[in-house]
Parts: sequence; structure tokens; C-alpha cells
Amino acid sequence: MPQRILVGFLMILALAGTASAKWKPEEQQYLDESFRVLREQVRALQAQVEAQTVALTALRQQQEQLQSVVTRQQALLEALQKAMTEVRANQLLQFAKLSTGIQDLRTEQQKAFNTLSGLQAVVAITEPATKPASASPTPLSLGYVTGMVGEGVTLDIGYAHGVRRGTRLAWYKASDPQTRVGVLEVTDVVGASKSRARIITVNPGVRPEFSDMVRPE
Repeated sequence: MPQRILVGFLMILALAGTASAKWKPEEQQYLDESFRVLREQVRALQAQVEAQTVALTALRQQQEQLQSVVTRQQALLEALQKAMTEVRANQLLQFAKLSTGIQDLRTEQQKAFNTLSGLQAVVAITEPATKPASASPTPLSLGYVTGMVGEGVTLDIGYAHGVRRGTRLAWYKASDPQTRVGVLEVTDVVGASKSRARIITVNPGVRPEFSDMVRPE
């Protein structure tokens, strides 16, 4: 558009040059002033076109950059979705394996219970009605004090040694097994070889210590 205006402006100048001899002074002055205004308008239009061209170039560059960012984000999103799909598939697979393992464990446990029940039935049938005196449970072995906190005492014996809640134990010095410290009562059986007890009595003049021995009362 500015090029057309410029061409038209040049044609007007050419026609004005050929006919300048016919213009009166005041008409020539009017034409000169009009041409000057037109030249300024054309320059302004050219400046606007150049500015718009620069802005359009910058806009295109920004558009290309934005398109590049969008493309990278789309690729990242696709990769993330793929990773999430793989994680979900892996979780389902792990869950299936875990469920199968639990079911297998339950099956083996049931088999063990059934086998144990069968053995108990066989023992019940083959056992004599009256057991000999030698078949009585083995007496409680010696145990030791493994810790003391206030009135509480921990021991290295548990249900594997026949200890139960309420079991009373005689308490002796480890340095002198004939010196009695007092009496303990089991308050909690923690495991096969661990229990807790409380102090029932302590003999005067005897100091309880770590590693003291205990025996069935």
C-alpha cells in the first residue's frame, strides 16, 4: 500500500513538472505545500511499515519459540504418560505376584496344620494311657537377669523354658549361687527366650545386680 501511494505521488510530481509553467504563483505555492505534506505522510507510512515489519518478525520468532516450547512439553507429557503406564503395569504385576505368594503361603500353612493335626491324632492313639514318670516336662533351666529398671526386671528365659505369666522364680547371686536375693514374678512373656518380671521380695543386705540367676520357685 505505501508503494502505491509513493508511485502515485511521483506521477503527480511528474505531471506537476510538465505543467508548472501554467500555474499561478499562489497555485504553485499551494501545490508545493500539498506535495510537502504528502511527502511527510509517505515517510510516516514507510516508518510505520518498517516498524510493523520489525514487530511482525519478532512476533514470528516468538511464535516459533512458543511452538518449540509446546513441542517439547508435548514430548515430555507423552514420556510422562508412558512412564506412568509402565509404573501402573509394574504395580499390577507386583500385586499379582504378591497375591500369589500370599495364597501359596496360606496353602502351605494349611498343609502344615493338617499334617500337625494328623501327627497329633497318631500320637494320641499310640500314646499309653499312663505316662511314665520320666516323660514329665524337663524342669526349668537356669535363667539370668539381663536388665533392671526400677521394680522391673528382664530375663533371658521365655515360653520355651516353660515360663508363663504369674510364674514365680527364686532369685540368686551369680557370684554365689547359695545366696538368695529374693523372689520374682513373671508379668509378661515377650518371646521364646525373653520375659519381664517384677520384684516380690528382696532379702535384707543383698544387692540385686545384672546377671543374677533365677530358678524355679
